[in-house]
Amino acid sequence: MERLVMGLHVINVGCGFASMVYGSLLVSKFERPAMAAAMFCLILGVVHQATSLAGIVSYFARSCSRFGLRISAFVGPYVAFIYLTIIVTFIADEGGFLKYLEDNHEVMYLSPNVAENAGRLMPMAYTFLSILGVLEAFRFSVMRKLHDRLLSLDHADDLKPKPSWYEKSKNQEKGNEVLTEALLEGGGGGDEAASAKSGSVLKESTGTPNWWGEGEG
Repeated sequence: MERLVMGLHVINVGCGFASMVYGSLLVSKFERPAMAAAMFCLILGVVHQATSLAGIVSYFARSCSRFGLRISAFVGPYVAFIYLTIIVTFIADEGGFLKYLEDNHEVMYLSPNVAENAGRLMPMAYTFLSILGVLEAFRFSVMRKLHDRLLSLDHADDLKPKPSWYEKSKNQEKGNEVLTEALLEGGGGGDEAASAKSGSVLKESTGTPNWWGEGEG
């Protein structure tokens, strides 16, 4: 079931991207677009794209405590409810849906006989939406369990003893940082001491030698 749900994420990313592109074309290419279809495609596409990508990224990345898996889990029941609503609406008023397609086929990139073709494909659409709805319903429990399991594995990796070469590299890095800080903090004092020493040496070298006194003695 876990593999099916993760495969559902990939399907949702593809369907979400296609829905966003299709909805954008409906809005931008026609003066009087089919706004109901366009807004439905845009909203559903954004939800699928964002939540499924968050789940996929958090499955492979440990950052943010894999929070994307929790987002994906909680969105699953809502998407399942949307699919259930679509199925009930189509069953209750299938003729109205087909008439909407027929009236707006020109602004939806559909063929003139779309209502007849869609009527023959409605049983397949019900089956497909039912399967997606069941997978989305299982998405909540599967993603919650997956999130907890991956977090426990992450904590176990953090508590696992590190190899000796890893500890040596860490100690060497800490030693280099301490040495660098010491040099930076003592740099000012060392410069002042060096300048004072050079000044005294210059003063001694430029002083007048006491040769005449030695000669008189």
